[in-house]
Parts: sequence; C-alpha cells; structure tokens
Amino acid sequence: MKYFFCIVFFLLLGSCNHYKINESDNVLIEKNIFCAYIISEKDLRNEIFNNNFLLSTFFTFLLQKLKDIIIYNSCFSDTVFRAIGKNEKNNIIDKFIKEKNFYNAIYFFEKWHLDTLNGINFKKEPLYWSPVYFNDSARLLKIPFKIKNTEKISKNVVKVKTKYEINIDDTILLMNSNINVSTLKRILSEIALSIKFKVYDPFSLKVLDKNTIRKKLEIVNGSDFSNVSISSLLFEEWWFIDTVTFSINKKIISLAPVLYEYNEDNELNKKILFVLFLEGKPHKII
Repeated sequence: MKYFFCIVFFLLLGSCNHYKINESDNVLIEKNIFCAYIISEKDLRNEIFNNNFLLSTFFTFLLQKLKDIIIYNSCFSDTVFRAIGKNEKNNIIDKFIKEKNFYNAIYFFEKWHLDTLNGINFKKEPLYWSPVYFNDSARLLKIPFKIKNTEKISKNVVKVKTKYEINIDDTILLMNSNINVSTLKRILSEIALSIKFKVYDPFSLKVLDKNTIRKKLEIVNGSDFSNVSISSLLFEEWWFIDTVTFSINKKIISLAPVLYEYNEDNELNKKILFVLFLEGKPHKII
C-alpha cells in the first residue's frame, strides 16, 4: 500500500483535561518529554486522511482575532514565554497580514505522557503552537510568534477531528527532542503483544493475534525489540480549539505504527502495522 502523510520537523505532548497526569507513571522516560513537530496544509489536505480542518481557513480566522489575544516572542527558547508589547504586536500583525499566504503549516511544542499502569493513557499537552512557514527541501522554519495554551478554557470551544503522521526516525526530529525513540518503539511493541490489550488490522478491523503482530514488527528473537520495524506514528485526534484564547488541546482517538519500505524503483511505500484505539469503538482510520 502506498500513501503519503504529513511532513515532520521536530517532536511534541497533549492532553484534554479529564485525566490527572502523574509524571512518575510516564513510561517514556522518567521526566517530562518535550516534543515539537510540524503539520503542513498540504498533508492535512491529503484525501486519504479526509480532514475537514484547513490551516488556511484557521489562520484567516486567527488574523481576525489576533489583536485581542496575547502572543509571545518566538526568539526565546520553547519553554520561555515573553509577551509581545502593543507596538511590536501591531508590527507583527501588519507583517502577518502581508505574508499570511506564505504560512503553510502549524507548529506544536508539547509534552507527551504515556501511562500503561491502568489501561493505556497516551496524553499530549501542547504548551504552545504557531502558524509557520516551512520549506521541506531547505529544512527552513519561520515562526512569527507563539500562542501559549492557557489553563482557563472559555465556553467557546470548537471540536475538530484531525489525522497526521509523525516520522519518529527523522534525524532532525531526534536532535530536537528528549524522547527516547527506542523506548517508545519498545513500549508500543509490548502493548501490541500484551494479553491485556487488543490491536486491530487497519482494514478488516479484526483483532490481530500475537504471531501476526510479531511478523509485522519483524520480531524474531523473543522479547528483543531493538530493531522493531516502526518508522512513524499515525495519530487520529480530537482538537479542542478555544476561539477566545486560541488554546488548542488534544485527545488521542487512535494510534497506528507505520513501516516505511522502498521498492526496487526506490519508491516509498508505507504500511500501517496495526491500530491501537484509545477512545471509542474500532473504526477505519483511512
């Protein structure tokens, strides 16, 4: 099966406020996992994903409200937030109006938390997001400002479903994330092979038996997951967008590991290995 997913730059976590996070339960590593990544307009428009959420429309709406929200300076590190003053903000808005059509992606900086002690709780907690210009071939990223997630949520929240892919083998992503990718791959493999959890075929939606999962992951030596065949992760999520503060919270619906393979013509084929559903009944994700 051949298909194309979204462009990823760094890495990210997100949450939707109904689950109290205990950092000691985070099985990714024993500290906060900061991740940053980019989702492009082009990839959201991919017909395979059937996304109704378009960045161009969202950025146009943002522009109408930008003068009323707090934005933060993007020149500081990801965990430092310094609000932009009125005069500088007006200049940024004027420039954003002129360049709006160039902004072709959305950038998230998040914390990730994965807890397998009581079922599976995989949470993402966006710390901020930004409209960005991203040139994949030049690996160029332009962030005009940050929009920080706030703890207070207004009553004006829009719920949208999105699907996108994160390439966890991307070398630039690895340089800008403190996540241990090998640990993440191992945990997902252990979840898939555990008798406590069920994973599904992405097309038939049948529960996969453990031998089939081992073959898909190319595990040949017992519990040795060092070379497990996972190249990327396909996320299906609910995004909760506060139209007053423009905070974006997330809730993961499903998660699917993907394997990259190249044929003899060096064409990339992507295979969804299995689907893990975190919310709702099993359903086709593409």
